[in-house]
Amino acid sequence: MSNAKENMIAEIINSIRRGEANSLDAYLRTVEHAIELGETQTKFYAHMIQLDGNGGVRLKDFIEFIARHIIEYVIPRNKILEADEKDKKSKMHTHLMRLQSDAAKLFTPLKKTGEGGEMLLFILGEVLLGLPQLFCKMSVKTSGGVHYHGADGVHAGVSQDGKLELYWGESKLHKNYSGALDDCVASISPILKRENDADHEDLLLLANHLNLAEQTYTEAIKNILNKDNSEFNSVTYCGLCLIGFDKDLYAKETSTEAIDEQCKKWKEDIAAKLKDKGLSEFKIHFFCLPFVSVQTFRDEFLRVMGLSDEQVLEVTKKNAADE
Repeated sequence: MSNAKENMIAEIINSIRRGEANSLDAYLRTVEHAIELGETQTKFYAHMIQLDGNGGVRLKDFIEFIARHIIEYVIPRNKILEADEKDKKSKMHTHLMRLQSDAAKLFTPLKKTGEGGEMLLFILGEVLLGLPQLFCKMSVKTSGGVHYHGADGVHAGVSQDGKLELYWGESKLHKNYSGALDDCVASISPILKRENDADHEDLLLLANHLNLAEQTYTEAIKNILNKDNSEFNSVTYCGLCLIGFDKDLYAKETSTEAIDEQCKKWKEDIAAKLKDKGLSEFKIHFFCLPFVSVQTFRDEFLRVMGLSDEQVLEVTKKNAADE
């Protein structure tokens, strides 16, 4: 790959980055940040939801913060820019509000939904780490009852030598920590290793739907991701992982030492699991987020998104009829 092409990739990534990392500070407390796990290429991150002045977990505020990113998460960049231009002309915000309404209708009302975690993973990747999302499959859904296989998101980065890095996202929310870890690693492994065409659907969607608003940027990335192009050989597959699980570390009596001990265990478990699955050599950003209750997070996410119990019942009946 030529130096001009490598410089262009860095230019594209820098140009399409969105958000400010410190916007998460009010809602997430950093416990550990970018800690390298021994004998792997993985960086470990641990966060906890912030408390208010009375010691209450700011779960509702945190979820409302997540929900405010719905347009950037779901809607392609060109459509956001078009709506913004129309709103500037009319001096109103009707077009952006329409996009927000359209985006919300694509979320599933299922009680066990993982879409809140997927949306949070987008924020951690795009806003905190500066890895812009290339594509979200939510944007090609036709209704809230549709699900797609493959990664939970695809983000882009640039290596030190100017090569394109593809970050495949996996978010798993489980009541049980070990279940979340096992499920997440099992899901990301075949994608990173390109086993059984695990990346095929996402690459196809990128080829057909990628739109970075700037046509030259869009075509450049599409060209690199064309498997018939030799430039595809320079693309590095990387991982962007989030696991959320029940672990109440929010009580006032919980000591810093107890939290540190949990982080030590998580790091050891993650490193061992990645090595066991042959993922030691892959560059991965791995986030851990304990909740008092994952199900409470899911329920509150549905409420904030305006998804009612009636919609949950309707989708449940439809799924039962389809089986």
